[in-house]
Amino acid sequence: MDKKQKKWSVRPLALVKYLLLCLLLVIGYLFFQSPVLLSVVLLAIIFPIASMAGSYRMEPHLELQAAALQTQVHKGEQGNIGIYLHNSFAWMSLHCRINGTIENGIYGAEEDLHLEMPISAKTTEELVLPVASSYCGTIQIRLTQMEYRDLMGLFTIRRHVDCQAGFAVLPREEQGEKVDTQGMQEGLNELEESRAKGFDHADVTDMREYRPGDRIKDIHWKLSAKKREWMVKEREGTAQSQMVIVADLSKEREEIEVCIARLYSVIVSFLDERIPVRVLWWNVERSDFEEQFFTDKQQMEREFAGVLFRMKRTPDSNVIEQMQRMRPHLSGYLVLDGEGD
Repeated sequence: MDKKQKKWSVRPLALVKYLLLCLLLVIGYLFFQSPVLLSVVLLAIIFPIASMAGSYRMEPHLELQAAALQTQVHKGEQGNIGIYLHNSFAWMSLHCRINGTIENGIYGAEEDLHLEMPISAKTTEELVLPVASSYCGTIQIRLTQMEYRDLMGLFTIRRHVDCQAGFAVLPREEQGEKVDTQGMQEGLNELEESRAKGFDHADVTDMREYRPGDRIKDIHWKLSAKKREWMVKEREGTAQSQMVIVADLSKEREEIEVCIARLYSVIVSFLDERIPVRVLWWNVERSDFEEQFFTDKQQMEREFAGVLFRMKRTPDSNVIEQMQRMRPHLSGYLVLDGEGD
């Protein structure tokens, strides 16, 4: 944390109250000539200086951290994010405010977040933030500013921080629908057969990034040189042994919710039939598709949350046109868009 980023400010109302108190103490001493009142006056003058000095010296010893206590929850369930404020200095503050944002990573719906907690001397204060979401996606918090007061409450010290944490929100299991995997496969096979006629490279159905175990002779050398990463040709035999699903995230929130729930169910249904599934979705920033390959349910349970962290809503994008442009060799795939699919 950069010391140049911190900012001091005076709290005018608190300062006025303090000065009025000092004035009353001085008047009381002049009237009563009491040694006790003199000691109180001296203490009222000295303590704010000590309070300001202690708060100033404490600043480099503060460390803020955030961590999700669960990696994933189902929609409607409560997830918890821990906020940890560590102070290794022998001073304290009774009031510390932490500012930031909380958002759903898929939709980009962001709201301001304000947390309050004390700073204890030479210890770590912990705050557990409970969060529940009625939408799938990812809950992500980012803490950007911390401000605390000296013990007298006369000054506020602000500093920039950068802490992030989050967890995935999966569809509820009861949202799942029974999927006719056999009917889907038959329809895609008919589509592949009709498109294969007259296609010069009928055995090549797609291009993808290299994975360990791929054959050297399947590397597409020209495309690899252009993309500056190894690209492999997918052949018809390989494509038919897996299900390709394209998630359309260009719709409105409610439709995307349906799309994610169906995506989850369809993947589970095909994996139950021991059919691997490859999921693709459009990435606006990369102007290309991202993908995730699932081979079994155990892997899906581990990695589906990571897919949600990588997904973003893509308004005004047409995934079918993008697929035809970016994946011209892929003849058969299932598009999930939350409408008619």
